[in-house]
Amino acid sequence: MGAKTYYCSMALLFFSFVMLIVSYANDDGNLKFKLAFSITEPNEIWMELKHTTIGYGVNDDEWDISYSSMDLVQVFDHIFDSGSLKPDITDQLVAITDNYKTDLVNDINTGSGASLPQNQKDQIISYIDDFDPEYRDSINDIMDDLSFANDLGITQSTNDAFSYFLIPSYLVVGGMVLCILSMIMLTMMYKEKISESCCCKCCISFCCFFPTLILIIACGATWIVALELRDSIGEIDYDSAENSFRDGVKDVMNEFVTDPMDQYVQDNGINYSGFGTILDPIIDGMGHFSDELTVGTSPWLQCIAGLTFLVFACGFCCCRNKKDDEIDISVSSFEEPTSRMGGGEVEFGTEMGSNNYP
Repeated sequence: MGAKTYYCSMALLFFSFVMLIVSYANDDGNLKFKLAFSITEPNEIWMELKHTTIGYGVNDDEWDISYSSMDLVQVFDHIFDSGSLKPDITDQLVAITDNYKTDLVNDINTGSGASLPQNQKDQIISYIDDFDPEYRDSINDIMDDLSFANDLGITQSTNDAFSYFLIPSYLVVGGMVLCILSMIMLTMMYKEKISESCCCKCCISFCCFFPTLILIIACGATWIVALELRDSIGEIDYDSAENSFRDGVKDVMNEFVTDPMDQYVQDNGINYSGFGTILDPIIDGMGHFSDELTVGTSPWLQCIAGLTFLVFACGFCCCRNKKDDEIDISVSSFEEPTSRMGGGEVEFGTEMGSNNYP
């Protein structure tokens, strides 16, 4: 195997190895899942399927849980009990209450309460304007009412299935080990410690290089294919969870707003019963459940590593692997060529017709 071929092959193997390391260290989630729901403003819950753990959170809160101990109901309950979500939900409940109070005043003046005596209108409108529900003091109970975890239809088999997502992390580590083994085998072949026969090359390719290629590409491509299959199937049906969330908001509004107001008009003999009629359209406009699934950077890096390893494998199979011969040039002797006419030694004498000079 020539030096250039060897060093190029080692460079490709090393690049694949580095890409696998970066993909494993840059653990931002092989798949990223976001679930949005709204009261008056969007709220976003996110999850990330990392190599060894599942990351999840909302707003500024984030946690990790192992695949083996995954429980989606507890995860969603934990999210709704988070410190950063409670203030947002409280502010949104205050905002929806203000909208509700505005609609009630309009209904009393021009709707179902238009026939009331003016003094009763003024009395109930004054009460509504001054009404201030104590959401913050009871926010823990409110979050329990709003949590829709129990209505997601999660079974134990669903939780157990998360343990399979740990397998790709083992495959990535296996790909790293096989990359190192490939470097060792290539070096031994270059140093002529292993035969370069076709039979030997085939055995190395099928026992080392080919499994490495399959592992590396499978690790990254599986996540990407899973996303494409998920998109082709369509969005998850969140109807039950969304209805449960709306029912929870309605229960909170009835407990903290509608029931006290209804009790007030009954105690003061005011014949008005439009509280529920005004609340229902507001509740129906909530929820808007939607999800988004994306692929993290790790699978793409793994695919790049796989393609690089494929280039190396093709070069290994197609290029000549005969080691460059070392040419020793030694000069032993240079002999004087003989005359082309076959003559031997030439002797020059003094006689050419005997010329003697005195």
